[in-house]
Amino acid sequence: MKKFSTIFATLGIAFSLSSPTALAVDCYDSGTWDIVHSSNPYDGTKDYSKEQAICAGNLVTDGSIKVKSTHPNPGELTLTISFKEERRGPDKTIKTKTIKNYEVNSGSKSIKINAGDVELGNYYIEIEADPEGDFGTDEYTIISSGDFTSTTN
Repeated sequence: MKKFSTIFATLGIAFSLSSPTALAVDCYDSGTWDIVHSSNPYDGTKDYSKEQAICAGNLVTDGSIKVKSTHPNPGELTLTISFKEERRGPDKTIKTKTIKNYEVNSGSKSIKINAGDVELGNYYIEIEADPEGDFGTDEYTIISSGDFTSTTN
């Protein structure tokens, strides 16, 4: 009988310690992101921002993007900006925006992406560049930053 009471007491303590709030994940209604990415693969830069735990709601990002190069006539790029959710396995692309014919060294452009209603999760921005000009051996660098905002209706 003493064994059963010890087991029930242990189970009671275990269940009381594992309350739903103990498993809650911190999330934020807003946050910032930034990316500095070089076309040089040995530079160690990344083409994506740090993941952030964003609360469920309508997820929007506002930001700016600029591409610089030392090439005298760098040409244009097609930029693809993707809103992604970190997942087990391949990450999920939530929304994508494409900027065609972006003139390198032309200054910054504003970007806004409304990803729509999302669940609580870890979200980040990824930028891909497709050169349309001849950069030769010259590199280009993408500089981008912005804000995440999640609002509930």
